[in-house]
Order: sequence, then C-alpha cells, then structure tokens
Amino acid sequence: MTDTASIELKFEGDNIKPSDVKASEIAELIKSFEGAVEGVVREKHPEIKKELVLISFDEVKHESISIRCVAHKATEYVLPAYLTIATSFSENNFSGLPYSSIF
Repeated sequence: MTDTASIELKFEGDNIKPSDVKASEIAELIKSFEGAVEGVVREKHPEIKKELVLISFDEVKHESISIRCVAHKATEYVLPAYLTIATSFSENNFSGLPYSSIF
C-alpha cells in the first residue's frame, strides 16, 4: 500500500484565471510550494532523503488556479508539513516555518 494523499494548491481572488497568468509564474509558485514542504519535512525529519518526499500532479483545473497534487509519503511527512504551511498562511504568521521553506 502506498502512502499518498491528495493535496490542493488553489490561488483565488481578484477574478484570477489560468489564462491571465504566465505558465512560468505558476511554475514558480509550485516550485516554491514544493520547496516549502521539503523545508518543513527536513526540519522535522532530517534523516529522510529529499527524493522520497514527492509531490506530483494529479489534476489541473480551470477554476481560479487550482492544481491537485499527489503527495507521496503523505501521512508521516507531507500532510503535517502542508498543514503547517497552510496554517501559517491562514494566520499570516510565518514564524513557525523554517527559513529554508520561506527563502
């Protein structure tokens, strides 16, 4: 049994549509998110190899900008990191994130 979960990146507001955003800008957002997850995972689990924590595409929608991803090693590593990052954004408090997940 594989340890995967579906996670979603959704950028909405100001009537944002995929057709209004450069592909390179979306790619940079995805890359930054992936780096943030890796940073949180590595801070909490320094023994894990970076290539074991994989976020891959599952679905891309034309609703705002919504990208569904499959998070591998989800239960132990990715979901806790995802929740840490999502909470930081919702509370507008990034002090709990490791430096490597922000920059």
